[in-house]
Amino acid sequence: IENRMVDFSGSLKIPQASIEPPDLSGALVPSKDVIIVDDPAREKEAGWSVRGTLALTLGDDVRFTGYGLSCRVAGGINLTEEPGKVTMGQGELQIVEGKYKAYGQELTIDKGRLIFAGPLDNPGLDIKAFRKVQDVTAGVTVEGRLKTPGFRVYSVPAMDEADALSYVLFGRPMGRLSGSEGTLLYQAALSAGLSSGGFALKKIGAAFGIEDIDIATDEDSGEATVFIGRYLSPKLYISYGIGLFEPVSTVRIRFNLTRRFLIQTEHGLESGGDVLYTIER
Repeated sequence: IENRMVDFSGSLKIPQASIEPPDLSGALVPSKDVIIVDDPAREKEAGWSVRGTLALTLGDDVRFTGYGLSCRVAGGINLTEEPGKVTMGQGELQIVEGKYKAYGQELTIDKGRLIFAGPLDNPGLDIKAFRKVQDVTAGVTVEGRLKTPGFRVYSVPAMDEADALSYVLFGRPMGRLSGSEGTLLYQAALSAGLSSGGFALKKIGAAFGIEDIDIATDEDSGEATVFIGRYLSPKLYISYGIGLFEPVSTVRIRFNLTRRFLIQTEHGLESGGDVLYTIER
């Protein structure tokens, strides 16, 4: 320790641990445009800086339970800390003996790797999870980065993404789902951002009467939301929106009073209503 600088180096092995983070599923996540300004006086008062390296190794009995995931974690990371910079990591963690629960189903993790080659909070992903229903194996692969993951659905024997996802969630093809299950399937496909140029979404929407798909962008924050909706009557229209980058849901209801006047209400992070008037030329 010199000039209020803490230097460290060394290695740490964790032979045994049980990690169970608290459930934060109901917590509100601040928008990306929120800026937190620290108190300059507090920074000056603290005045300590940390710099160093640490080789972290996990033993054979480090277990994680939370967010639907239950597994054993192995591997190691070389950590680097510099004043004023994000903690960096080099190495890899493996998910061993993993199970993941989603939509009431339990998937077996066949392969799970978190690859660190830069900022510690954004590792690369290489994950494959599946379930087996009689002669059909259906699952998902997750690649990319933790903050921007990419999902792909697969099955053996091969089938299109809509039916493969239906097997993952419900253990049967899309054609044998109820209306409520079809809506849940659509929301899952939407949140996973299935590929094929939106073909899977359109196929699911057509099968379960989801009439409209629209993408709206907020002028202030730039956040994009996908809305799906349908007419419940000639004058009543309802839509459900989910953020493409933030887990925010929005419900809109629109009622046509006359050919020119309509009322629209919205409920999400903020709630409100509008009276809209249309002028045709």
